[in-house]
Amino acid sequence: MKTRPKLARARVDDFAAFVICRVLLFLVLGAAAIGRAETSSQFRVDADVGNLNFETGEFTSKGHVRIRDKGALLTADEVHGNNRTGVATVSGNVALTRGAVRLLADTMTYKLDGTFSAEHVRLGNYPFYAEGDSATGTATEITIVHARVSYGEPGPWQPTFTADSFTYGPGSQVRSENSLVGIGHLQWLPFPKFKKEMGLPFIPYVSLTGGYRSSLGVFGEAGMHVPVAPGLQLGGDLGVYSSRGVMFGPSGSYSGADNRSAAARLVPIRLYQRSR
Repeated sequence: MKTRPKLARARVDDFAAFVICRVLLFLVLGAAAIGRAETSSQFRVDADVGNLNFETGEFTSKGHVRIRDKGALLTADEVHGNNRTGVATVSGNVALTRGAVRLLADTMTYKLDGTFSAEHVRLGNYPFYAEGDSATGTATEITIVHARVSYGEPGPWQPTFTADSFTYGPGSQVRSENSLVGIGHLQWLPFPKFKKEMGLPFIPYVSLTGGYRSSLGVFGEAGMHVPVAPGLQLGGDLGVYSSRGVMFGPSGSYSGADNRSAAARLVPIRLYQRSR
């Protein structure tokens, strides 16, 4: 009769030990999960030398700096950052690579949410090549301020434009504000807004013709039309004629949803007339 309380007490003790072990296991796994979460919210930096202040979260690394974050690779000569604020400033041969897009800069401030700001930038992702005073970006697009953009590698005969701002969304579209469009180093066509889908070629917006006519003599004509709204393209034509001189005139075209199209060419302005 005296053994039953002992057995009951033993069972209670075993149950209590079981519960305590489960609670301890839960706390250990929870602490490990929190540790992993904190590690994932910190910068992953590789460099030749570096130091970290564990109390403030501030760190400095120098020499072949490499920072990896969400599919992006940021390289530089030096980085100063803070793991608690999630902000890092890199300098010296700065290069940010995301997929096929590569952005070069003198300095850059990068955040763990994927946003950044940079100074004196160059961007390349065929077929667009751009440079500008500064840039800001997110994980999906990049905006360059006071930009000069070339379609194809920069050259004297490549379509180019300058703009107050140039926004590039890889795989989607490019757009600009207050643009001047032209060829090479000559930009003569003003456009308040410019927009182009990435899947469409740029060549249809440029036309080059030449030859000989008895009324014109030997001639060459160049035209450029850029999209300013869905279905609407505006631009201008420049012609050089041995019998008439140099002439320039604005023009445009429109294509509606019903596949109807229209084109207009205003009276050209004579820039130079050949003396007889």
